[in-house]
Amino acid sequence: MNQFLNLPQNISATGVALNLTAAVGALTQLNLIEPITQNLDMTCLILSNEAFQLIGGNLANLSTAQLTQTMSYHILAAPLPVYSDQFVKGTVTTMQGKSFSIVFSVDPEQKVLYGSQAL
Repeated sequence: MNQFLNLPQNISATGVALNLTAAVGALTQLNLIEPITQNLDMTCLILSNEAFQLIGGNLANLSTAQLTQTMSYHILAAPLPVYSDQFVKGTVTTMQGKSFSIVFSVDPEQKVLYGSQAL
């Protein structure tokens, strides 16, 4: 190791540092930053700016309530913050109180890890 490890800050500072500005903007607009920041036992599955651009047309047609529900689905109420290398197959609960089943497959071409299957 040739540098100090920096622990993640709150969701907005971490999102901005990682250039996830579309997600931070959406969470801010929907007043979800404070509940996430106050509850340390949450893990956020944040979309990249590029992903937001791909689905932007669909988001424009959603009401605030629908968008809040969609964003809340990407926030896991985990017992401790979970980092991407710690995910295991199984079921976790989202901020909405719904179950989310984590199933991974790796795309060797894109080097992307996918999780899916809402229950």
